[in-house]
Amino acid sequence: MDFEKTLRFLIRNFKEKNIDYALIGGFALGVFGITRTTIDMDFLVDGEKVDELKKILNLKYKITNENENVLQFSSKEKSYCSIDFLVAKREISKNILKKAVEISVFEDDLKIKVARKEDIIGLKVQAIKNNPKRYIKEIYDIEVVMERYGKKLNWEKIEEYFRLFDMGKDYEELRDKYEK
Repeated sequence: MDFEKTLRFLIRNFKEKNIDYALIGGFALGVFGITRTTIDMDFLVDGEKVDELKKILNLKYKITNENENVLQFSSKEKSYCSIDFLVAKREISKNILKKAVEISVFEDDLKIKVARKEDIIGLKVQAIKNNPKRYIKEIYDIEVVMERYGKKLNWEKIEEYFRLFDMGKDYEELRDKYEK
């Protein structure tokens, strides 16, 4: 599977159809210099543009899972990677889209919108709350970000996410360990 080919296809179509998005998940961590093995791409996408998103992806993808919060696609061609979309409907997720930063990837002018590190952490906290079996995997990713970026992180924003999902004790332990 070709991450670059997939990204170029998506970004071109997102721009043409004016679909607001942010790269999240393991690939987004890679954009921030954190090595993480992943087999798909994860995005947060504007909930008002889901129908347009489906039309774009129908060219090269098939839907493997769909509900009001998540869309998962697998490629009809081996060269494109699988893609998962979280649907931004609530104010908090729409704010993640608004605050996403454009970052150049690869060795040319391809710029993609990537969720801020604090927001990626928040989405990982939500993933834990949605599926406690993911705790070890998600906490590991969170700790890698905190260890690498420590003082540069907005700890107040991170605390909001942990408290929102009733994980204040986890937040305090991580802050004590990494806010250096």
